[in-house]
Amino acid sequence: MIKIVTLIIFILNISFAQAQESNISEKQALNKIIKTIKNKNKNNKIALYLSQKYGDDEEVMNELLKTNGLLLEHASTRLRKNKDLVLTAVRENGLALEYAYHALKNDEEVVLTAASENIEALEFTSNNFMRDKEFLLNILTNYNH
Repeated sequence: MIKIVTLIIFILNISFAQAQESNISEKQALNKIIKTIKNKNKNNKIALYLSQKYGDDEEVMNELLKTNGLLLEHASTRLRKNKDLVLTAVRENGLALEYAYHALKNDEEVVLTAASENIEALEFTSNNFMRDKEFLLNILTNYNH
């Protein structure tokens, strides 16, 4: 809890006494930190630390992946197999497909979502998709950039 309180003090610029008086749970503290990361979008070291520490916590990782999909690299294998979590990551950054479980790299919805965000995500998928003209046309239609 002390490390979390220290992070809260650092990120939210509150005094140590205020942090101790608030007597918030670790989950509440994490939610405040993640909200601040989203708002400031410059606390990459903090997001990296949290993704490494809570890489098997689905709720924490889901929120972190909304801010930086590439943090999927630090998710546990169990979470890298979670299609919804991987979709969250590739929506934010298509290149997060690199860190998805291998079966999801061949899932049409996941690949389409990733490639629609960043066409270079196709580098991390099966060549079968590259031979599918209809699939490639669908990507070109949905490409966001």
